[in-house]
Amino acid sequence: MAIALSGPADQRGGGFFAWWANELTGLMPASGRRLPTDRFVVAVFDGRTLQFAMRHRGRVEQLGAFESMPEGREADTGAALLADRINRRELPLVLRLVPDLGIQTADRLPVAAKGELRAIIANKLDMLTPWSAETACFDTVRIGASDDDTLAVEIAVAPEKTVARAVAAVERLGLTVDVVDLGEDDPYAPPTHDLLHGNRQRRLPRWLPIGGALLAAAALTIGIFAYFDIEARNAGLAQRQAYAGLLEQRLEDLPEIRGRIEALEAGSRAVLERHLGRPSTLATIEKLSRLLPDSVWLDTLTIDGRRMTLTGYSGDAAELPALIEGNASFEAARLTAPSERRAMTDQMGNLIEVDRFSLQAEVRPGMELPR
Repeated sequence: MAIALSGPADQRGGGFFAWWANELTGLMPASGRRLPTDRFVVAVFDGRTLQFAMRHRGRVEQLGAFESMPEGREADTGAALLADRINRRELPLVLRLVPDLGIQTADRLPVAAKGELRAIIANKLDMLTPWSAETACFDTVRIGASDDDTLAVEIAVAPEKTVARAVAAVERLGLTVDVVDLGEDDPYAPPTHDLLHGNRQRRLPRWLPIGGALLAAAALTIGIFAYFDIEARNAGLAQRQAYAGLLEQRLEDLPEIRGRIEALEAGSRAVLERHLGRPSTLATIEKLSRLLPDSVWLDTLTIDGRRMTLTGYSGDAAELPALIEGNASFEAARLTAPSERRAMTDQMGNLIEVDRFSLQAEVRPGMELPR
């Protein structure tokens, strides 16, 4: 099984410091089967969308959902902000596939097979699942030994192409996958499997590449002092001071830029909330025209916030509150004054008796018009 987790070499970039960080990564011990139990970010992948949430002290905070972007397309602003927020927290990222994208099964083996458990399951994987070890990602968990000297084993399996597609979808957002798990009843529970089985890029602590960069800068400075005269050293120092000033200026601009982004986000949310909370006048008129019978004539219709006020004439005004409140678009309908019985001429020239009424009701915003 082979999965490309870090992308082509020409896309990784980073120059000397990226090479130095990779060298330091190789010196770190592998993490083995240590899976996060709390304080991690989970990305639930259903084949099309990624739903992000953070688990901390048993509580789950929803972070957002995004469509899986095609290869080569840049992440939109919302996805980029979410990825930056997740990266700054430096928490393990668990990529969880929904149950439909894989299989969880079980098997029993002799207790003596405990030392070669993964190799044995790999050889018989095509008998337990529709895939072979060459076309699938799988992980095994020992449940325990029974009285008949057999070992109960739980197996989670998913197609290699599906796992690679899910990992690529996360990495296109600028995130690094630490664990790939197959979903269970609770999509935000701690992972029990790792379909990558350690074949993932290990995450460096933030201080490690910085320390390597500082060591490299120190070595470079020592080399300059050793091989160049005082004028060359002064020129090098002046150049580094210019670089340092430029970096400081950019760092000073970052809070202002971030503040503008947050202000724009807050303004967008406020506009959206006002729009969603305000009922549509045209939709309300259309709804009333379909709801009221032909024996009702309206003089005025006003909408103030969610409050709608109607005045007009009806053959029977007493039935209007129940008629309007019975529709899902309105609530709290009531007559605001006693109706007055009057005589008037209809369109055919006939003299009829009608009730003069005034009625108020609350409009529920966001109701779609029937088609």
